[in-house]
Amino acid sequence: DHDDQVRGVCPAPSHFPKGSVLTCSLDKTIKLWEPENGENGRVYNRTKIFVGHTDFIIDLKILPITDEREKELFVSIGHDRKLIVWDCDTAEAVMVKENAHEGNISSLKVVGSGRFILTGSWDKTIHIWNAKNLERVTKLVGHEGNVLALEQLDDGTIISGSGNNEIRIWSGSGKLKKTIPRAHTSCVRSICQYETGFASTSNDGFVRIWTKDGEPKSNYQAHDNLVYSIICSSSPRVGEHKLLITSSEDQQVKFWKADGNCLQRIYFPSCLWTCAELNNGDFAVACADGKAYILTQNDKFKATEAKQKTFDDAVQESKEKRSGIKMEDLEDVTILTDIKGQSNNEMKVVNDNGTAMCYLWDMANGKWECIGEYLSGNDSNPNSQDLSQKQAINGVLYDRVWDVEIDDTGAKYKLGYNLGDDPYAAAQQFILNHGLRQTFLDEIAEFILKQTGQNFAGDLNKPKEPQSAMFDPYAAMEKEERKKQQEVKDHFPVEIYPTIRSFTKPEKVMAKILEDNDQIDNLAEHPGW
Repeated sequence: DHDDQVRGVCPAPSHFPKGSVLTCSLDKTIKLWEPENGENGRVYNRTKIFVGHTDFIIDLKILPITDEREKELFVSIGHDRKLIVWDCDTAEAVMVKENAHEGNISSLKVVGSGRFILTGSWDKTIHIWNAKNLERVTKLVGHEGNVLALEQLDDGTIISGSGNNEIRIWSGSGKLKKTIPRAHTSCVRSICQYETGFASTSNDGFVRIWTKDGEPKSNYQAHDNLVYSIICSSSPRVGEHKLLITSSEDQQVKFWKADGNCLQRIYFPSCLWTCAELNNGDFAVACADGKAYILTQNDKFKATEAKQKTFDDAVQESKEKRSGIKMEDLEDVTILTDIKGQSNNEMKVVNDNGTAMCYLWDMANGKWECIGEYLSGNDSNPNSQDLSQKQAINGVLYDRVWDVEIDDTGAKYKLGYNLGDDPYAAAQQFILNHGLRQTFLDEIAEFILKQTGQNFAGDLNKPKEPQSAMFDPYAAMEKEERKKQQEVKDHFPVEIYPTIRSFTKPEKVMAKILEDNDQIDNLAEHPGW
């Protein structure tokens, strides 16, 4: 477990036991987990912790062996703008590039058989680094939005996706070959090589398949909500075709056939940021609940019945929490074939295979339209709600929706808010959804408070007419610079040590200390930890 959301996963270097995985988190740490088979099935032991980043860690990738590199290393990026290369055996940083970009680093790719590193940033640039010494080889400019996705095809072509919905195609040396200005209807979050071309996904919920030259081949709606990641299996899994795997805000991982049909979907207890294939054929999934989950087809490694039940219960609890209702209180989705709505946009929430799904009556066409999972749990009886004043974003209904400008390109994003919700929680989720800087949190939360007439004491039920539905988060950049002056490291060394008695729940602190002591005893054979 991590103390905050897990944002990235990747296979550990190959000299560790097969199936070992590296995880990175918003808690600013990276952890190595090694599998062990026991009487109660396979367990994953944390064997190393890597500390060096001073802000959220967003992603990490393996650096393979090359003529100039005798063993596998790995590289990580974070909101501290650092590019760090690590030795997995010693858990120490081998190289650190401070201020690798002028903005937060938002995407990472190892290319050229491990000889080069690509990074994309909120400064709208792509940098190509020499992996041997972290010297910058070249800088790719031209994007008008934050660079959120990077990929390199087998022929060396570089593909990039950005926050203003576009995809760009570059030569291996960094020369711009093509721009696809409206590749998606929202920001492009992830790109992967697929067959002879590539696949992309976006906050619009769609997967789009392209030729290597950027010509569209096909597309399909993969999720009802934001899709953060898409990867391709390393080998064929169904017939002669590889699978595409998507991870989404809707808490699902889906496995897709070449024809766009969903082979399997798996629900998780929280939002999913990314997925990675491990060197034993398993898949690791990064989850916002602070955990990484392992998916396997090997019966020997499957979770015990007790662990599976714990997982299933957590998923069900999460679904009920998201919807605010219990599944047994809802009618089955099949009821919609026998009833008609009484008015346009009449809402019906039903139990669709264990998930509360929201349907609206389309009076013009005389049918129920599914708009996505029901997430607005402010009413104990959702089927009695008046939706005439509500607006939907990615299938989620909100009391208030604003168009928000987040950069100087004029691009706008939808910010939704339900009266009664915590403005800071809503602002934080908006930041994570769109890859914004954490320093925008106060600006966004204050904007919500101002627009809804709330105060900081939690006066959440006195809405008033909104003023201008715009704010300028770049004003927060001055705050960011001031915070840098006062930065305090979250890890060692520290100058003031708290006592056990100073904590409100000392028994939990003591339990954690004892747990870590047991870990240390078990890791005597790993002196580099």
